[in-house]
Amino acid sequence: MYRPSPVEHSKTSEVKWGQLKERWVGWGVEIPGEQSWARPSVLLESPENVTASSLTTSTGQPLLPNAVHSKYPLPGRGGDYLGALIKVYDEVSYRPASTYTFVGIVSSSTMPSPFSSDNSEEPVTVPAIHVLAGPEVGYPIIAKALPEIDASPIMDIRPALIDYLATAFNPPDPFAAEYLLLLLISNASARPASLRPLGTLAVNFLRSASSGSTSDFTSIISSVTPLVVPLPLSISLLHSANFSPVSNEFSSLDAGLLQLGAGTVLIVEEDEMKEGGQLGEKAVKNLRALVDCTSQQNVRYEYPYMEGLKMDCDVKVAVLSEGNSLLPADVRIPLSSTVNDQTLRRNTSAAELKAFRDYLVKHSSTMHCSRLVIPEDVSLRIQDDFVRSRKAGALRSDARERNVDKGVEIAEDKLKRQMRVARLLALSYPAARLNMSVWERTVALDEEVDARVLKRGTERRDAKLGKRDAA
Repeated sequence: MYRPSPVEHSKTSEVKWGQLKERWVGWGVEIPGEQSWARPSVLLESPENVTASSLTTSTGQPLLPNAVHSKYPLPGRGGDYLGALIKVYDEVSYRPASTYTFVGIVSSSTMPSPFSSDNSEEPVTVPAIHVLAGPEVGYPIIAKALPEIDASPIMDIRPALIDYLATAFNPPDPFAAEYLLLLLISNASARPASLRPLGTLAVNFLRSASSGSTSDFTSIISSVTPLVVPLPLSISLLHSANFSPVSNEFSSLDAGLLQLGAGTVLIVEEDEMKEGGQLGEKAVKNLRALVDCTSQQNVRYEYPYMEGLKMDCDVKVAVLSEGNSLLPADVRIPLSSTVNDQTLRRNTSAAELKAFRDYLVKHSSTMHCSRLVIPEDVSLRIQDDFVRSRKAGALRSDARERNVDKGVEIAEDKLKRQMRVARLLALSYPAARLNMSVWERTVALDEEVDARVLKRGTERRDAKLGKRDAA
């Protein structure tokens, strides 16, 4: 808190209130996908006093008029969200789709044009926040630095968390849960020029038609991660929603579905896409935006007189589908259909949930990522494994397809995938050290994925042949 000294109120430093002007005005919304358990720690001590129903305008009109219905990223909400005009009086610079914490005075204000220029003389009145202090950048739970946690409890938390995440699948799948854990601690930690961001991991979990609802998946992730947005992808949604922010000649910027805060887990459900259908221009554009968000971690902002404006994002993408996803996932994991005899816990205490949440915050933090170490002997082992993989791939391709380059390309893609997984696997431990055991575990995980993919392909092929024989 800032408290002025008597000197600052002397005649020589008298505040000239008439010269106070707004330096920046923008529209702020509640954080998309914020879970209820996370809100009390980031709002006021009495969060019930800060709700969409209580922030009414001084005129008693509805909180959010039609003019700002398109300002919230998630579709279908209309004016049923917490939003306000943010008025800042300092020299500041804000990034769209970023999370900030403000301290200010709540009042009401008229929206600036073009909202008031819709052939109606009645001004559009909305809630406003006059910022007194801030901003604090980043979502508090994700951005805050947790105190050091002893290694021994963490070693107990990790397997317990994997067991808990396994219950997100039906039947429970501890192997897939380990990849889910890596996805939850991933983030875009570096952005090399002309390359994909480092530190990200998009995973496609391949379900069977009999695995039932995906509600457990969303529920389990939402219980340990503060920002979660389910996206039931469908042909109709691709044609109706804006995935990218859009502005035209007659309006300011309308929000896009992919304008999500850093650290948000985006759960893409593709079940409805299997029905097929024609994709129009808007649907193709939206699908391309989702691909860019998944692979390149950026979102395009569409303006009428400007092309190619892209802003970085940091979204963790998990895809649920019955077939290979339309999105460029780093790993595609067929889920197990075998019920494991091992007892996996479903009833988790509040203390355990807090431990899981703290674990994920710590192990996905920038500070923890900066500690990653790859010893020289492991680097040499990785190089040797890559050379052997290239030679084996070249021999297989030469024997079958007479295409050596294809085998080399497969080996290179495999190494890139393994390095992404190995890095996150190392970060899932307190030491953040990519030692030999971590690398060997990475190779074992990759081999298990390949085995599951091969088994799934064989089963689907046999099923098709069985149908033909029956016909």
